[in-house]
Amino acid sequence: MQPVSRLLGRGRDQHELLRKLTRRGLRGVKLVDSDAHEDIKAAVNKVLDAIWQRCRVHFMHNVLAHAGKIRGHNIRASSSSA
Repeated sequence: MQPVSRLLGRGRDQHELLRKLTRRGLRGVKLVDSDAHEDIKAAVNKVLDAIWQRCRVHFMHNVLAHAGKIRGHNIRASSSSA
């Protein structure tokens, strides 16, 4: 598994980047794990024909941002014990 997300910076055309990677030999991608950026999701579906999954770290970051301080502590405690 390679962290392609580091290459998918802001202002880059995600479709073109994934096309270039496939031309260079990228094959057999079945799952892409990333943040919920709509352009990344669309490029993964169209160019790689792979499944997209929300990154757990980004998901938890968003949950904790909306949970507030007290609920955030509870969520952290329950998620680290799971």
